[in-house]
Amino acid sequence: MKGKISIPNISHDRVKEVLGYNPATGDFVWKVSLAKNVKVGTPAGGTAKGNGYKYVTVGGMEIPAARLAWFYMTGEWPRTKVQFINGDKTDIRYSNLTLSVGVHGEFDFKSRDGRTEYLRAYRKANPEIEKARSLRE
Repeated sequence: MKGKISIPNISHDRVKEVLGYNPATGDFVWKVSLAKNVKVGTPAGGTAKGNGYKYVTVGGMEIPAARLAWFYMTGEWPRTKVQFINGDKTDIRYSNLTLSVGVHGEFDFKSRDGRTEYLRAYRKANPEIEKARSLRE
């Protein structure tokens, strides 16, 4: 089962129209006032409760700021998970972002089915581990 990486239905032009992004600092700011509480030039987004990731709400969708930064800079939504090179989930400078490679970024670890499918794919990609595991049993 593939992971639940959703691709928001918002165009690159629209994102650039309403948001500004500084790749050196990782800060998003509003270019337009979309609501009463959104002023031009104010920081966009915030940190979600619990998981520590930053999110920005655009077009009624709450989008992880790291994915939005990748989209802002490349014009394409990432097809795998975006990872942080230095491990800091709040550091969304473009130079700190990388796409997950291999089987790890393709699965939803929040569901049991996703974890099971990941293990199957991992064992298939690493047959020496499966062989060692079968020898122990």
